[in-house]
Amino acid sequence: MYCPNCKKEFQSKFCPECGTKLIDVPSQNDINLNLSDKAAVVGGVNVTRNDSHNTTSYDQRIISTSNVINNTTKSDAQLHNECVQQFLEFCKRVFRNGLLIEEEKQELEAERLRLGIDSKEAVQLIEAARKSSGSRITTLGVRDSMTLANINIYIEKNNAKVLQGLIPGLSALARNYNVDEILCKYNMLLAALYPDKLISEYENNSADEYWQTYWAAIAYAKCDKRNVAEDTIVKLGYFSQYPDANSLLLSAVSIYSVFGVELAKGYVDAIIPEQCSSLLHPFIKALFLEMSPERADEISIANTKCQFYSDYIVSLESPEEKEARRKAEEERIRKAEEERKRKAEEERKRNAEEERKRKAEEERKRKAEEERKRKAEEERKRKAGEERKRKAEEERKRKAEEERKRKVFETKIFNVKGISFEMVAVEGGTFNMGSNDSEAFDLEKPVHSVTLSDYYIGETEVTQELWEAVGSNPSDFWEAVMDSNPSDFKGDKYPVQRVSYDDCIDFINKLNTLLAGQLPDGRKFRLPTEAQWE
Repeated sequence: MYCPNCKKEFQSKFCPECGTKLIDVPSQNDINLNLSDKAAVVGGVNVTRNDSHNTTSYDQRIISTSNVINNTTKSDAQLHNECVQQFLEFCKRVFRNGLLIEEEKQELEAERLRLGIDSKEAVQLIEAARKSSGSRITTLGVRDSMTLANINIYIEKNNAKVLQGLIPGLSALARNYNVDEILCKYNMLLAALYPDKLISEYENNSADEYWQTYWAAIAYAKCDKRNVAEDTIVKLGYFSQYPDANSLLLSAVSIYSVFGVELAKGYVDAIIPEQCSSLLHPFIKALFLEMSPERADEISIANTKCQFYSDYIVSLESPEEKEARRKAEEERIRKAEEERKRKAEEERKRNAEEERKRKAEEERKRKAEEERKRKAEEERKRKAGEERKRKAEEERKRKAEEERKRKVFETKIFNVKGISFEMVAVEGGTFNMGSNDSEAFDLEKPVHSVTLSDYYIGETEVTQELWEAVGSNPSDFWEAVMDSNPSDFKGDKYPVQRVSYDDCIDFINKLNTLLAGQLPDGRKFRLPTEAQWE
């Protein structure tokens, strides 16, 4: 998308730098609006079109809503009015040649976005500029009045052949006159007789006005572009100077062509001729005759001749097209019947062949199913055998692991000179150690994670009898190291007391020497760590 103010492309709906609504990126043949920040405030708007038109430079004072001026003396209403006036003057310059081509339409849209003009208000300003441009005549001359009168006569006579010859002259009047009757009749005839031409003129916007938009909705419906037709009907709401009731006629025709009278009649019943443009009275009477005959004699439309509208507008088909369609339908039915009979015979033969093939296929499937079941049973037995072997292997491994763990983690009993003591297996793991409590020692802080491997620890503390048994050998150990049993509270099963760290190390060294033959390879006694003790 392209910002006409910043002259940059962005991937969004609004410019992230100035907030302007983005438009489609202009091609090389589109207009270029060269607006610097300074020019946006004090003028110097340079409009360049890359086509056969001459390059025109305009100089004007511009107040842009996307380039805010620090001016606290003007109200929002005053600023808006200035922007509206600037847009109107811009429109008048664009309409100097009497036409609004596609490049000029893009130019107007860019200017509207730059000035922050609402789209509905912009349409009204564009229409006002077109009417005030003075580029087209508003009063018919004698010759042109006679041309228009002849056209009305042949419309009443429903003579499409003559009207086809008069359309080029009416086209010239439409280009040079700003007269509702001419514009209405010209675009109506195009919608009735040359809908593709009207659609082309409308989409190229070579004559931007209400009646072209109005009858373009019928042209789109005739060409079976009903979604576009509905969008075109909605756009009529921008032309506030014309009766809103006019659009009811278009909606009635659109609904009637798809769903029939029953659904469309509601729209027709809502039509009040006096509330619609008088130029549409023949159209209204044609609708009444088709869907609500009792209203066809209402005073305002009683004397109106409307056969042309009935044949070419309301039905969306001309009499010639209807006849051609009827003949084509009869031919289609005849060929369809012949085709039906041919296909019926082919179907009979095909069914007989299919029945033969079906029985053969059923026999083949039966045998294939028996073979499949046989192989499936063999596969089931094979997998069952493999599963049995797998489970047996898993059970063997499980028992072996349990036996290994049992041997590793079973309680170890050792004997020193008739004194037995047990070492209990402790499985390793991870736990939190320490404390964050304010009363805890510094050495205990902070709480931290500790991981231990498997180990053994004495079931009880070292007893006095074990201490004495280890200390009685060699002969000098008792006197040199142990000196005596130092415990205050004597008892064989009581824990030994009043021993130093060095005494404990000597005890463990001696114990490892005495029980070297009972310890597994690589194992030895030692004091537990703080983590193991916890």
